[in-house]
Amino acid sequence: MLEELRVFIWQNGKAQAQQGYNDDLVMSLGIGLFTRDTAMRFFEQGLDLNKAMISNITRTGYDTSIPTLPNGVQNPYLINNGRGQFEDMSWVLG
Repeated sequence: MLEELRVFIWQNGKAQAQQGYNDDLVMSLGIGLFTRDTAMRFFEQGLDLNKAMISNITRTGYDTSIPTLPNGVQNPYLINNGRGQFEDMSWVLG
């Protein structure tokens, strides 16, 4: 690797090895470093997005009580629709 770095030059507007030498390891190192830097940036952006999402979670004041049937038993098929009203979902069972 060190030998390839010593003969790696800028020639005719592009980075390359001197005539008769290889630059395979130098190029693979560059690709690896670019990939690492890009992955780290995306990881940090993901953390920032997750923190922003979690900090904006709030609790609403929905009424979670369930009305009871005439015999005093709670109807398990009544669902609060979020507007303070309950819908009977027993039709789903057929």
